[in-house]
Amino acid sequence: MIYREHYINSVREFSAFANMDNLSQKILITYNDIDYSTSTVKHIKLKDFLLTESL
Repeated sequence: MIYREHYINSVREFSAFANMDNLSQKILITYNDIDYSTSTVKHIKLKDFLLTESL
């Protein structure tokens, strides 16, 4: 059941990038603790994003 929820979350999060090219790096900021990073998507946890000075 937990795997299914994580899969649904990742599909929902990545759907925003569906029409974008794969040449540019994308940044995904979420509440999730699971790292959804890929070769073209950098996943940042919201709490880390709020505390960082630069990307």
